[in-house]
Amino acid sequence: MPAADETTPGLETSLTSQWLICVSCGTQYPTTSRSRQKTCFICDDPRHYTPAAGQSFTTMAALRASGHRNIFMPYEPSYPGPMSPPSPTTSVASSVVDSGSSPTLPPSDLLINRRHPMAQARPDSWKRLGVSSSSIHNNPKAKRLSPQPPKQERYHPHGAMISIVTKPIFAMGQRAILVHTPAGNILWDCITLLDDDTVERIRALGGLAAIVISHPHFYTAHAEWAAAFGCPVFLAAEDRKWVALEIPLHVFLGNSKTDQIMRRSHEIIIEGVRSGFIAVKLGGHFPGSMVGHFNGRLLISDTLLTTPAGLGGWEADAAGIARSRPPGINTFAFMWSGPNSIPLSVEDISRIWEVLKRYEFKSTHGAFLGEDIEDAAGIKRRVLESIQIQIRRMGWTYNPLLTESAPPQI
Repeated sequence: MPAADETTPGLETSLTSQWLICVSCGTQYPTTSRSRQKTCFICDDPRHYTPAAGQSFTTMAALRASGHRNIFMPYEPSYPGPMSPPSPTTSVASSVVDSGSSPTLPPSDLLINRRHPMAQARPDSWKRLGVSSSSIHNNPKAKRLSPQPPKQERYHPHGAMISIVTKPIFAMGQRAILVHTPAGNILWDCITLLDDDTVERIRALGGLAAIVISHPHFYTAHAEWAAAFGCPVFLAAEDRKWVALEIPLHVFLGNSKTDQIMRRSHEIIIEGVRSGFIAVKLGGHFPGSMVGHFNGRLLISDTLLTTPAGLGGWEADAAGIARSRPPGINTFAFMWSGPNSIPLSVEDISRIWEVLKRYEFKSTHGAFLGEDIEDAAGIKRRVLESIQIQIRRMGWTYNPLLTESAPPQI
């Protein structure tokens, strides 16, 4: 973890606006010193890269002044989904599972609350900064930015999602997805730019109840986002070393010493209310890489990479005559590094499928705007077909996955 400026008095906008941000990946570092922060540990990792022009940094203040703005793009699904969270007395074995062989609901410590013991983050980095936990949780400014409207007004009645992207494209160009749940708004993944307009627009939608980030490439400036809205940030414990600055609002999933094997599934609980949003660890790209499961939708980030072929329009030919999707066409790729074209091992891919096949989903939503696939009858089968296509092209002529069939959708 990079060292923060020793003179930092707290996570205040006047200071964080000058913190260095990697131009290539968007990671924000808790320092203003260009003589100290000369490289980016995300870009120096083999999963990413430093651009041909070399390493460079900007700041939040410079990004705001450069003309970059965040665009909000509502997504309206074509199929309805249930909005009520699972009842405490109802079996949810089909949607909440652990990494063991039993598909039954694990103990209640799997339901993660912002007040859960696992939410007690290590305060070392904050002590170095002279910051106490209460400076964020009890920050009047943060509370003003995160009003608490009545529960029934905190989510869209249709469970809609809103993509938030920065234009012109900055860093990796990914989107964050604002998911409206019965327990409040959850931000899936994070982008770097946070300006007054973004804060006001999210406030108008009910604020943020939680942030959940799929993997370290999208950690970006999440500490500043969390402080602005006074909400917890849920990250995989396996990827903790990639956090540039630990804050009291961090919740590291699977970090309990009492866990039997790192839990694979974590439902997000907000002030005692079940959101129905489940963070599912699949690993692969990073050890703790996650997908989000909510309302029959799978938010895949780039834990599964959506391919151009997967987005292709195969319903009709150029004459408008209906046709079928050609055989051998994939929908997803499974990569350790997408930019550097390094695939996952067949063992990693097998582990991903072992977890994912237990879930029912009717659509996938990738890391970038437009990577939305709705196929209620076939999307799960297309995941398995993509796995089979990839491992065959990796040279495998026999593997149990090659003879497996996707479980029927319920």
